[in-house]
Amino acid sequence: MNLFEQDAQPTDLVKLGTLALRIAARRMAPYASVYSRKDFTQPQLLACLIIRGARGLTYRGTAALLRECPDLKAALGLTKVPHFTTLESFANTGDLLLLVDDLIQELMLHIGGGDKPRVEEIAVDSTGFSATCSSAYFSEKRRHCGPFVKVSVAVVCGLLLPASVVISWGRSNDKTQAPEVITKAAACVQATRLYADAGYDGERTHQLCRERLGIQSFIPPVLKSRDGSIKTRYRAMMRPLPAGYARRNHVESFFSAVKRTGGSGLRARTRRTQFTEAAFRILGYAIHR
Repeated sequence: MNLFEQDAQPTDLVKLGTLALRIAARRMAPYASVYSRKDFTQPQLLACLIIRGARGLTYRGTAALLRECPDLKAALGLTKVPHFTTLESFANTGDLLLLVDDLIQELMLHIGGGDKPRVEEIAVDSTGFSATCSSAYFSEKRRHCGPFVKVSVAVVCGLLLPASVVISWGRSNDKTQAPEVITKAAACVQATRLYADAGYDGERTHQLCRERLGIQSFIPPVLKSRDGSIKTRYRAMMRPLPAGYARRNHVESFFSAVKRTGGSGLRARTRRTQFTEAAFRILGYAIHR
């Protein structure tokens, strides 16, 4: 039994590859140009990148996985295995980061049977992927965590699938990414309630959810006045929070699963490719799930 068969069942990889190819084919043309060599289609290469993201592999490792798993190669419709430089070149051409939003929307449509799915709850939070592959010991010796890519995600509670993802660089207030990640999620799913932690507390966040998007937002208020009172309309409604707020931890469970599956460090070197790899890490796990 080879290394890859020990690490994952081929049937799981085949299912991942099949769905990844199907979703990619709906959003990408077969070839970028009439003059393309036509050795591989764009959806096939994109599916390979999705698999790479789901498994946290290098480009070499992805090519090796395809050689070791003929069933996966067949599921992707490949007559030969793309060289790792082919995968790297495809990942570095165009702006695949913009395509991730389309692929997440396509995944939600797939779940909804072709329609925008109705869901009861979504949870919003952020995490970070290390922009270096240095060991935890080395980072600790340097006494700082180094640069990282921030990933903000809205997760469908229960399903533990992303309805939207926003990538940014380094540390920032969660309210900075809140409008984009929430608006993107509302475009993909029809949610009734939204849960977020105190980092997203702000009247404008509630106004966006409740007045513009028709979503009931629940966020613990941060007390800012000396007497402990809350003077804005929606923030004052957050005490007490409903019992269902406990389901906010579903987004934390999602992040934990993503990092256990694909790791918490990024292999790309430039900021643009790191953003793309982080987004595909989220998308790959979602399709895998």
